[in-house]
Amino acid sequence: MAKVVIILVIFLLLILGYFLSHLYIVNFLDRHLTLNNYKNLVKFIFVLLFSVSFLSLILRAIIKSDTVLKPIYFFGFYWMGVVVIFVSYCVIGDFISFLFIRRNNKYIGLVVLLVSLISSTLATYHGIKMPKIKHITIDLDGNNSFRIVYLSDLHLDFKYKNKIAIELFNKIKNIGPGILIFGGDMFDPGFVYDVKLEEAIKRIYCTKIAILGNHDYYFGLEKAKGIFKQLGFIVLQNSTVEIENVNIIGLGDIRTEDLHKEEIVSIINNNYKTGKLNIVVSHQPLFFDELSSNFDIMMLSGHTHNGQVFPFHIFTRIFYKYLYGLFKKNKSTLYVTSGAGVWGPPMRFLSSSEVVVIDIL
Repeated sequence: MAKVVIILVIFLLLILGYFLSHLYIVNFLDRHLTLNNYKNLVKFIFVLLFSVSFLSLILRAIIKSDTVLKPIYFFGFYWMGVVVIFVSYCVIGDFISFLFIRRNNKYIGLVVLLVSLISSTLATYHGIKMPKIKHITIDLDGNNSFRIVYLSDLHLDFKYKNKIAIELFNKIKNIGPGILIFGGDMFDPGFVYDVKLEEAIKRIYCTKIAILGNHDYYFGLEKAKGIFKQLGFIVLQNSTVEIENVNIIGLGDIRTEDLHKEEIVSIINNNYKTGKLNIVVSHQPLFFDELSSNFDIMMLSGHTHNGQVFPFHIFTRIFYKYLYGLFKKNKSTLYVTSGAGVWGPPMRFLSSSEVVVIDIL
């Protein structure tokens, strides 16, 4: 019950902050550009945009399969991204004005408008473009070298994402992975099964492993597991699979399943194979310090999106010590990917999507 109350309070605070952001933008424009008689009109427009975007999210949660409303859902998400970027520049503009100018200045208002527009456009481009292929090499002094392709967080809900995913899996086929690992959050409400996606994945001739992310649980746990299997993935949920000298341990989503440190250590301990490379795949990059103190592992995670849209990098970093990139501790290694897709706003601002090619030596 306490957990539900905390989630509800956080949700209400986020909505309040989102609403106040709209009013702050209007206030910023009025102070720097002098809206005069247009202020009430501008305020009405921004409140209307807030209402439409907020209601679109409520409708999406209630009517998950309605394709007619998808353009409204898309707009609701997109506008949220624009507001986040706009507010960030408004804060910077006010800070500069306070430090150096000491009065409201129309040029600051015009610059903020222009830079916000340019940044939103670039963020949209980075949000819908093909993820970059990132190569890293990890020397584990093993007897065999092999290649893992690791990706997560596709968040498939709109058709354009399916098209990107199909093209992406076609590229992955040409990389020639020995193992393909998907780190969770494949599906979101609105996902429509596409045979071409299945064909693209099944043309990748290697063992394919998937774990579940929190959004896969929201989508429907059994439904998500069924689609994963139909796409050709072995689904791991607090279980393991051995592939020659590699032992892959897949965790369920830690927050969603409310798994505690002791439970995580127990799951790894029960599935750990001495003499093999033990790869722990956990959607959320949690408990790496504890696991690296008890086991020699390579851990793969996602979930953070590396913030996706600044300034969420800052807030995400508060909750996740390991936000993005390659980390080493004791004899263990952790890689946290920024994700291959986007959730919410179809935008990435100061964060890029990626697929990671890991060459083990």
